[in-house]
Amino acid sequence: MFYGKEVCLGKGIYERRVEWNELRKAINIELLEECKVNEDKLLGPYFVTKNYLENNEEFVKVFKNKIIMYLFDDAAKHKRSMIFSGCDTNNIYSEICKEFDEKGIFIFSERVQEKFPNKPIVIDEVENMKYQENNGNFGYEKVAETNFKDED
Repeated sequence: MFYGKEVCLGKGIYERRVEWNELRKAINIELLEECKVNEDKLLGPYFVTKNYLENNEEFVKVFKNKIIMYLFDDAAKHKRSMIFSGCDTNNIYSEICKEFDEKGIFIFSERVQEKFPNKPIVIDEVENMKYQENNGNFGYEKVAETNFKDED
């Protein structure tokens, strides 16, 4: 299984780090509970193979070509407005894919979105060490800046 392997989806305020298996489960819950699809239409853990999780760009491409296409054409064909409720246009596959590039998980319903709160994205270790050296704040990690404001 691919536990712990995260990918980055979306841009700007929509950017989230998500684990494939957790995203798969969140989509499946939406398919079962809200869209009322049969269990045989759910996404299996190996719908996306492990090697695609190693490269973020490859994962995004595969996600659009396999997951979104499968949901659009098959599993949620008659429930597109429910599963893709975060999209401005949810009845045109190419538009959903364009929105996915920008919004990531926010193309999906609020119930799916809520499973992935905003977390700081830690920059790679080499850049982090340089940042700490140059700024004299050893022990603190540099994180990617976002415009997202927590409303709690």
